[in-house]
Amino acid sequence: MLNKAARLVGATKLAVGHNLDDEAQAVILNFLRGDMARAGRLKPVNDTSGEFVPRVKPFRDLPEKEVGLYAIINGLEVQESECPYAKGHRFEIRDFLNQVESRHPGTKLQVLASSDRIAPAIQKLGLGKGGVGKCKGCGEPCSQGTCKACELWK
Repeated sequence: MLNKAARLVGATKLAVGHNLDDEAQAVILNFLRGDMARAGRLKPVNDTSGEFVPRVKPFRDLPEKEVGLYAIINGLEVQESECPYAKGHRFEIRDFLNQVESRHPGTKLQVLASSDRIAPAIQKLGLGKGGVGKCKGCGEPCSQGTCKACELWK
């Protein structure tokens, strides 16, 4: 849906709100799942296929709390409830990373930096390419048979 909306307004880039916490969690989850295709695509600007409007992540290096604090200080609307679609390992990984970060500040940045260092090797091996097809539901490009928007819609 984001891709379609970005194309409708003629956007050349799509800024997403992923922050350091989101990215570090994704790195660990990709590792646990052995999902090298996603690990190779996890980067600040992503357009490996040419099918998607390139995504940029301006908050990628900023902790979630700092992004939230900035929003509150500047009177921006903040969603304080957890995403109703997040489930499974992600919450446990979040709690684990928060515990380690509290004892060893900088851990989340180190996790992300490590991922950034190995991503070129993953891409060089061809593991980070992942096939892009069309969603069976809406026809938008996706890496699975059905895009997340259609999956959530069901």
